[in-house]
Order: sequence, then structure tokens, then C-alpha cells
Amino acid sequence: MFKLRTQPEVISAVDFVESILTNNYQLKYPQAKQLVKMLLLHGPIVEAVKQELNLGWEFVKDNINNLNSVCKDPNMAKLVARIINAKDFTFDNFSFLFGQASQNKSEDFIVGLLRYNGNLKLDMKNAYNDTLLHVAAENGLADVCRVLV
Repeated sequence: MFKLRTQPEVISAVDFVESILTNNYQLKYPQAKQLVKMLLLHGPIVEAVKQELNLGWEFVKDNINNLNSVCKDPNMAKLVARIINAKDFTFDNFSFLFGQASQNKSEDFIVGLLRYNGNLKLDMKNAYNDTLLHVAAENGLADVCRVLV
């Protein structure tokens, strides 16, 4: 339990994380940031949240703007990267994300995902033999390029 706007409220870890990711709850309250830190310390809880929410490509595509906003906080970026099921992301999925990051001038979600999600396949190439590093560089994503190197 933690206080939201001075009212004690009990919410589950799943509900809390889902509300942050879908922008139903702003991560501006100190209690929320503390809860994120506590969740990161408990791997089994994070894994249970990941299994319950089962967030994959469709969720990322539909919520990319909010994910970029949320991932400005380093601890939230770690949490998001750990609960997104990105092991099946394709080259085209990453190309789309790189294009969105370039247009929105925000690389926070992609950098967090690359840095903190250990299940990504990053050695893929497209039909023209371009790597993810090539596509990131073409889109002017310097921070993503640094993480990929």
C-alpha cells in the first residue's frame, strides 16, 4: 500500500505497472518512484508482472509515445525493459521503432530496451544486408548507436 494524493490505496503490482505504461497514472509522485525501485529489487515479482501482462509488439506499437515518456526515468526504463516480451521482435519492428524515435526526437524507450532487456536478438539483418546499427545511424539515433556498439 502507498498513498496517492494523501489517500491510502492498495493496488497490485500488475495494476500499478499497467497504469504507468498506459499513461493512466503519472509517475510524478515520489511514492510511485519508490515502488518502482522496490519492484526492481524483487525479480520474481517483476517476472510475475511480465507473465501476467504479456506485453509484446502490439502493445509497444500502440503505446510508443507513452513508453518514451515513461522511460526518461532510468529505473522505469529498467522495469519496462524487463517486462516487455521483445524476444520475437523482427528487423521491421526495430526499423519502425527507430523511425518513430527519429520523428519524435526521443530514443529513451529504445535505449532502455536495448540496454536492459537480455532477450533481444540484435544480430539480424534485412534483405539489403543492413544491420540494426545501420538503420539506427540512418535515422540519426546517436544514443541507440552507442548502445548497439
